[in-house]
Amino acid sequence: MIIPPYLKQGDSVALIAPARFMDLDQLGPFQDWVNTHGWNLILSPNIHQRQNQFGGSPTERLNDIFWALNHPDVKAVFMARGGYGTLQLLSELRAFDFASKPKWWVGFSDITALHIHLQSQGMASIHGPMAMQFSNQNACSENSKTQLADRLKGGALKLPINHVTEALIDGIVPENKPTMWNAVPIWGGNLSMVFTMLASGYKFPHEPFVLLLEDLDEYLYHIDRMMQALHLSGSLNNVIAILVGGMTDMKDHEIPFGKNAKEIITDICDFYKKPLLWGLPFGHQAENIAIKMGLNITFDGTYLIQT
Repeated sequence: MIIPPYLKQGDSVALIAPARFMDLDQLGPFQDWVNTHGWNLILSPNIHQRQNQFGGSPTERLNDIFWALNHPDVKAVFMARGGYGTLQLLSELRAFDFASKPKWWVGFSDITALHIHLQSQGMASIHGPMAMQFSNQNACSENSKTQLADRLKGGALKLPINHVTEALIDGIVPENKPTMWNAVPIWGGNLSMVFTMLASGYKFPHEPFVLLLEDLDEYLYHIDRMMQALHLSGSLNNVIAILVGGMTDMKDHEIPFGKNAKEIITDICDFYKKPLLWGLPFGHQAENIAIKMGLNITFDGTYLIQT
């Protein structure tokens, strides 16, 4: 996996909007954060554009990705926000050689489509906060901003694990202690987008990997349907553990589905006899800790560690 150069003071970073449009009135806090770390923010040519809910037409959004990829000074590319729209660009993005010009691409939620595409080209990327969230402490905590900057500068992740469901080894809970694993790649992101990318022809890793999941504003039966599809397709065969962040604002019908999101995913983990680490600080919540996707992550029984 190609690791882009880490950022240093004086580097330039770009902001693009490949999904929903960017409200530039909310740019100030993100600009201040960039300045604090001594980086130079460059706005993409079409960042001001808007077409309905999108940050411009598909061509304008695609052109901004191409512009960011080829800009000689840009070392990292931040996404303005998620929503929906990145998937519309994938057929054209397949012609882009991201690996030839390594730089960090940062975002989550709808940006999962870009992360999975980058990993298919052998590129690491960062699952982390997006620019519009910086204006709202309830959407992006100060710690999340600090952690994001630390990842971009090459700092290691050492995340204490306190919330763990049943951790199974051959069906036995080992004294209520989570199953440990050695370094394996982490892959995934937003569950709805992981499911969509599977339907779009993208493949899960063939080697053992850790699956990261989060989601927002989904019906519980949708969560079950997507997890069943991952199971039935054989996509979970090489998963050694599932890490779940925020399952935020889940919905149900008047006649209940009968299980919550945690129970749905726990059932899958029980079937595969794999550990589930639940309630981790990433996703659509204030604590959204940056994780380098595609790179190895280790669990020593107490900490998630990524160098």
